[in-house]
Amino acid sequence: MPFKPPFESFFSNVDSVRKNWVWFLILGIILILLGCLGVYAAALTTLFTIFFLSGLLLAGGLTKIVYAFGARAWSGFFLSLILGILYGLAGILFLTRPIEAAAGLTLLIGSLLVLSGAFKIVSVFVVRFEHRGFVLFSGVISLILGIMVLNAWPAASLWLIGIFVGIDMIFFGWTWVLLALTAKSRK
Repeated sequence: MPFKPPFESFFSNVDSVRKNWVWFLILGIILILLGCLGVYAAALTTLFTIFFLSGLLLAGGLTKIVYAFGARAWSGFFLSLILGILYGLAGILFLTRPIEAAAGLTLLIGSLLVLSGAFKIVSVFVVRFEHRGFVLFSGVISLILGIMVLNAWPAASLWLIGIFVGIDMIFFGWTWVLLALTAKSRK
């Protein structure tokens, strides 16, 4: 079997991206517009996200339960069954109590931002590496954002997740737009 470079499949698809750059551009523009709409209607985006997560949890729970019964002879039957039930219960909880689910997720996001920021700041002073200034800046920003989220909690719960999802869609859309324009210019 001949040696294949690790990124051969990626580079073989570059021609396909060049040929279809318009579709990537359209996708990017749609994502940017949806992201702006998501930021504008942040509370609605938060609720939509919670309901979407609820569906994922319910589907995951059902899959785990079906899998557990499909592999009954397996020693992990009860663990798989219990996990499936817990996923399902979490999905039902998200579905029936979306405001409380958003509050819990917002608290988790704020806590993770504080921990991430603190870890980055400490790592800059403990470990010597290049570009420590950027990591320190990133850590300070994460820490400040986390403190802001936690200070605004639970009031921020209804809009924060929607803002984050909308901003992520905007940046993801710009990524597709830039990919399309780069592919177009390299014909």
